[in-house]
Amino acid sequence: MSELKFRAWDKNTNKMLFFIDIFNRQPYTEKSSFPQYDSCKEFHELETMQYADAEDKNGKRLCEGDIVDVADGFVGVIKWHESALVWREIHDTTYQHLDPEDCARFAEIIGNIYENPELLGDTK
Repeated sequence: MSELKFRAWDKNTNKMLFFIDIFNRQPYTEKSSFPQYDSCKEFHELETMQYADAEDKNGKRLCEGDIVDVADGFVGVIKWHESALVWREIHDTTYQHLDPEDCARFAEIIGNIYENPELLGDTK
């Protein structure tokens, strides 16, 4: 079983945060009942994404929200659906299972839906 890892898109700053950044924030003025978490980013400000236990052909770990070039010009978006890693070609509406072995041979991360929306064309 692999380590669970997350990243998050901060809707206020339009920046990608990684796990350490999510929990290493300046404290808010309003204190909670759990002072150890007062420095946490408020989660409604974040779009969280889970990393997959799969890598692209360059050895980069795939994460929900990544835009991948799968092969032969097929560009798609990675997503978790019902506990499975899936991808959807940007001009299609159906998700397909994404096999980790195929990812390592064919898929290449070319961006993500937040920092590179232009890669999606007219669709998200």
